[in-house]
Amino acid sequence: MQQCSANDDEVVQLTLFLAGALADGRRFQESLACYERAIAARPNLAPARQNLAALRLQMGDYDAAIAESRAALALQPEYPLALNTLGVALAHRGRMAEAIDALTAALRANPGYAKAACNLGNVLARCDRREEAIAAYRRPWRSIPD
Repeated sequence: MQQCSANDDEVVQLTLFLAGALADGRRFQESLACYERAIAARPNLAPARQNLAALRLQMGDYDAAIAESRAALALQPEYPLALNTLGVALAHRGRMAEAIDALTAALRANPGYAKAACNLGNVLARCDRREEAIAAYRRPWRSIPD
């Protein structure tokens, strides 16, 4: 396993880049270790917590993804990526109303966030709310000027 220390800001940033690269290579356990070391060194980095939440989501650990998303949101309450990750994880847990709330909040924070709009549409479709799903899928287009 790669050595990941987090002694100063530059090393923390490099550790986060390494964690991302490891996750991209599907080396999830190594990535997880790097994120955890970076967060231990700098617990108030909302993006690091969000990236860890996204990794946990990718690993299928939905409860941990929910917890890390909420930790990121405690640091940065209107963080669109964390709201999106939270919404997707909640949907995987069958907590659809909460998922819709989180994804809607992600779109309030960033109206053109296409991934959140797609995820909201998917959740609404799973809830048999087809017209709302269609509107969600179309939402990012409304933020693009003519």
